[in-house]
Amino acid sequence: MDSKSIDDNDSQWSGPEKEPFLLNDGVKKHHQRACSSTLIMAAWLTSHIIVSAILGTVLVLNIKANFREAGLLQKDTVSANIPAEFGGLPVRHDNSKGPYVPCQSTGGPEAARQAGCKFDLFVNGWVPAPCFDGQKHDYFVDQHDYYFWVDKEKRQRIPQEKLLEGTLEYPELFVSFEEHYEHCRYLLNATKRVNSDTEEQSLTVDRDNSSDSSAEYTKQQHLPSRKGFKISLSVAKDLILISFALLGFISLVQPKSSNHTDGAAIDKHHQAAPAFTSCDCGNSTAEAVQLGCKYDSLAAAWLPEHCRDDELTAEFERSGPGPGGKWTYWADGNHTQEISIEEIAKMADYTDRRFHMTGHWHVIHCIFYWRKEQRARFNGKTVEPRSYSEAHSKHCGKIFLDPGRDTIAGVALNTDAE
Repeated sequence: MDSKSIDDNDSQWSGPEKEPFLLNDGVKKHHQRACSSTLIMAAWLTSHIIVSAILGTVLVLNIKANFREAGLLQKDTVSANIPAEFGGLPVRHDNSKGPYVPCQSTGGPEAARQAGCKFDLFVNGWVPAPCFDGQKHDYFVDQHDYYFWVDKEKRQRIPQEKLLEGTLEYPELFVSFEEHYEHCRYLLNATKRVNSDTEEQSLTVDRDNSSDSSAEYTKQQHLPSRKGFKISLSVAKDLILISFALLGFISLVQPKSSNHTDGAAIDKHHQAAPAFTSCDCGNSTAEAVQLGCKYDSLAAAWLPEHCRDDELTAEFERSGPGPGGKWTYWADGNHTQEISIEEIAKMADYTDRRFHMTGHWHVIHCIFYWRKEQRARFNGKTVEPRSYSEAHSKHCGKIFLDPGRDTIAGVALNTDAE
């Protein structure tokens, strides 16, 4: 989102083919040959699905074996909130929504350390070592002096070093709005870091002040199994990629089917849908329309269908302060010239055109974009790279810290660049 006040076709068949294979009645023989080609492709697809299923089963069993070997997979689940034994602070046992419970449910913080767990200040609880992003955690601890209080009136402050020990015995703690915001931003950024590079970046970071027994536990229990886990993933990945490559090669060398008996229809079975990853909508609104893009008021950009969450955008357009949840937009900074969404959409043809909105609009925009990122994990949508970045999270952070300031934005056609 550009905010100056904050961060200063498939070629379709057309016409008769040059086809020498015609019967006396004018019907092509080509589609007869295509039948055998279709049978071959169907047989190959069937065998490919069977092979993929077998590889997938082997991979799942191997993953379970690795977790069992590391002592991370137990039969019984444990409650996520543990009372006085851990000083009244919530203890995260189940970060993966499964029976993943390396932290002990009794025995206090020392038992948690013995189990290889880490105390995460921004989760406010003990987490398993693989779920602890030590680099990010230490950065926030070093860069910000966070205050926690025993009482709501903020009369008794708790030293940060005491918090990091994870040994406090208070039933609840109190923090300011800014600290709670940083907590949310920390977790959102951690999610991006995990999703962006899950294989190269390890979240098992041992802190220098961890006990020797904890470090030894991590070395003995986690590292060998994780190595084997990576090897298994690599082999399975290579096999699956090879099988897909063979499928693509066969699809290229097989003759294309053309059941154009009337000289105009297109055989849809042999037109593979392109794998869309880009959110680019061209260089003009006219080109964007031709590409099937639409203006998305939540993104303030033209987006193709696979990059839009139309249901979420419709909800956003009903979340404003006006009648029926309508948002108000202006062409000037003094908010005297109201403009419509249709007028804003046309601004994409002019790189120097901007529109104005309230700071409240920008706050809600950020909240909805965090929802869009989470929903994209399940609805198959692509979040445009411009917004799915740590830079956008930091940008939204400045909005939250100064929500009363009016903001300004332009309209984008290409959101592939951050």
